[in-house]
Amino acid sequence: MAETSARTLLLLSLLQARRDWSGPALAERLGVDPRTVRRDVERLRELGYRITASRGPDGGYRLDAGAELPPLLFDDEQVVALTVALQTLAASGVGAELEEAAARALTTLRQVMPTRLRHRVDAVQVTTVPPGSGSAPRVDVEVLLAVSAAVRAREVLRLDYTSPGARAEPDAVPLRRVEPHHVVVSGGRWYLVAWDLDRDDWRTFRVDRLTPRTPTGPRFTPRALPGGDVRSFVTSRFRGADTAGAWPCLGEAVLAAPATRVAPFVADGVVEHLGPDRCRVVLGSWSWTALAASIGVHDVDVESAAPPELVDAFARLAQRYRHAADSSSDDAPAAPGEDRGTRPSRQDDRRGARMPPIHDIEVVVVDVLGTLVDEPSGLRAAIREALPRADDAFVDTLLDEWQRYVALQQLRIAQGHREYASSEVVDDEAARDLAARAGITVPATIRRLATAGQRLPPWHDSVAGLDRLAQQMPVVALSNASSAALLRLNVYAGLRWHVAASGETTRVYKPAPEIYRYAVDVAGCPAERVLMVAAHAWDLRGAQAQGMRTAYVRRPVGDPPASSDVFDGQFDGLEDLVAALTPLT
Repeated sequence: MAETSARTLLLLSLLQARRDWSGPALAERLGVDPRTVRRDVERLRELGYRITASRGPDGGYRLDAGAELPPLLFDDEQVVALTVALQTLAASGVGAELEEAAARALTTLRQVMPTRLRHRVDAVQVTTVPPGSGSAPRVDVEVLLAVSAAVRAREVLRLDYTSPGARAEPDAVPLRRVEPHHVVVSGGRWYLVAWDLDRDDWRTFRVDRLTPRTPTGPRFTPRALPGGDVRSFVTSRFRGADTAGAWPCLGEAVLAAPATRVAPFVADGVVEHLGPDRCRVVLGSWSWTALAASIGVHDVDVESAAPPELVDAFARLAQRYRHAADSSSDDAPAAPGEDRGTRPSRQDDRRGARMPPIHDIEVVVVDVLGTLVDEPSGLRAAIREALPRADDAFVDTLLDEWQRYVALQQLRIAQGHREYASSEVVDDEAARDLAARAGITVPATIRRLATAGQRLPPWHDSVAGLDRLAQQMPVVALSNASSAALLRLNVYAGLRWHVAASGETTRVYKPAPEIYRYAVDVAGCPAERVLMVAAHAWDLRGAQAQGMRTAYVRRPVGDPPASSDVFDGQFDGLEDLVAALTPLT
């Protein structure tokens, strides 16, 4: 009996998987004769399944829809899919009625599961969060069914539609006549895509704002949707464009930041690498002002922009922000302990102005790569050593590839897309990648190339400036480089610091907050008495976020401050920084 029941269930599964089956094909799959197939089909019919049979050479069996829903058969993957779908129904905005029905269905489904599958499904616990800041608007189930029925039947739909801010009384809104084509869900809202017969154009209607009238109108022949794809059509309408998938305003800008830093935050655009510290961004928006604002959120200098409409939008935003700054600066309260008379004017050019002394500092934390040593020159020399016959352009290309690879891996680690790997591991990967591109096959050459980051020349003022600084107060070297790499780099460059703090200890890369908190712990004093010194504005912003004081030192490479950055000081070199520092007494 058990064998017969199992075979019957297998027969049901086959009939659900394909529309038509011939008798011999079913007999072969079940491993029985055609007479046994006919008996098993009769058993399923007795259980309520409507199975039709046809005779002749093309005849066979088909599972049809019945008047009532009979028992269904699902495999393990289908059960998991149903569980996830039922749990996420709340985010679609279909209303409490269907949400309660989904909860009951999930309970019923779980009760009949085998133990092995119940444990697997119980592990799938999903919490749905509606998109946006507020909850998704609720859609009446009867309205949704009526609209969907009109779409399926291709019948003209008469409806009342309430626009935002309009009165909800029936007499306050005119009756609309539309040819309904598609029901779409986007951003937690339900929309009807339809041809408006009165306005002679395509329209999208919020389903939660419409009320269908009965009866429906005559049948219609569906029109061709612009672009042919409902997804592209709806996306372009939401963007305010007439062309499917296009933005009405498209522009580009060159940013003073590496592509690896900008790319993760450009969801719907193109980022082009222009060098180690420059990239081009091509973006679209529904207005030129919105496009300019979206470029500004990267918080880096904009070197150029096009077309002229985008440049004008930048000028308008600059004027508005300047007005806001000028009108607010005089009324802004002074920070605790701040003398308003010594507050730097926003009109000052900090690059050329002599900075006031920096007081109340106990410990100085100094970035190493790019701030104390010339990383690009050191890497370029190592590549030149490995490829003595290569021309300068090819060497520069390999250098860009090296730095791009390292930056990308550090970004992947910071975003959790890769397990932590030390700088030595990442440098080794970059060296092997470079060797493969350049055709370097000698193992010793590849090994030496992998340690190029440990042989970087100091800037012209690093040795003397750091020595003077170390005579005045404790100096902590803070770097993404591993502890071993910092030790060898210190010996090679002849730099002096009292202790080295590596991101290897916290297993993160800057600007993760953990590495700055670790530096403060090493310093052994409050964060407001620790000065972070770097040639990278992004590095200083990370330190500021943890309460540290900050000083920018200008270098030929690095990340210069944006106009919105306010650091404790900006200096042309370490000598100027040392002169401005006043140790805590």
